Amino acid sequence: MKHKLTSNIIFFTAIACIYSLTLSAVLAAGDISVTLQFDYQSYLEYEDIPAKVTISNKKSLPLIIDVEDKNNKNQLTFVIQRLPDALISQTTSGSVVKDLLVLPDEKITISVDISTHYAINSAGRYMVTAILTCENKTIESNTLVIDIVPGIEITSDIKEVPYSNGLSRKYSLRYWSRKGREYLFLRVDDLKDKGSHIVFNLGPLVRVTTPTIQADRKGNITIWHQQDKLCFVKTILRSTTDEISIQKQTFHLEDGRPYPLQP
Repeated sequence: MKHKLTSNIIFFTAIACIYSLTLSAVLAAGDISVTLQFDYQSYLEYEDIPAKVTISNKKSLPLIIDVEDKNNKNQLTFVIQRLPDALISQTTSGSVVKDLLVLPDEKITISVDISTHYAINSAGRYMVTAILTCENKTIESNTLVIDIVPGIEITSDIKEVPYSNGLSRKYSLRYWSRKGREYLFLRVDDLKDKGSHIVFNLGPLVRVTTPTIQADRKGNITIWHQQDKLCFVKTILRSTTDEISIQKQTFHLEDGRPYPLQP
């Protein structure tokens, strides 16, 4: 009888310890919360995908991420799954944020381009969760679903990049709708094995007038598109072997005169 009573005491003590540890973990995690947000529900292939991560620290000590400090194991990462069940691996190592300080009772929001850390450029539907590892505890954000789409191509042009020894690029104008309004995008693809890709958002689009693109042999790209009933946008880009960048964007009336009200 004594042996049975001792066993019961040990059993209930173990249960109490497990419950206490579980409750402590929940309370500790509750002291720090993580929230995930995206500006849009869909993004074009190879477009930047900024994830907004809000971290709230209700603890009495600061939350610190410092990858240079070998004793600091805190880190921020993501779990990304391409539906239905393909887990996307991280292409970089460790925390996607190299240094971060959240003081007690402080709430901060940071932006992380997840496309630079995860291979999330193929068209499909993705489920995304931010993961904060803090003091050997894992704190998960809410989970969001985003779509990666190719966009709808309007027109394209292919030109060789000046002084590039045969490197050609495809310049493709595409559009896609976001929050009830269409936007024009320029996608640039290097036409070689494992070539680079880049996407520019050129602004709102009204498809009354078909956008045009002209790329010359000097590396100048000129794009015209209609933004609203009266405003037309002229975008000039420069393409070199090292990069492609927007040089200027101006706003005009249909006859080419400057638009009186600059957006």
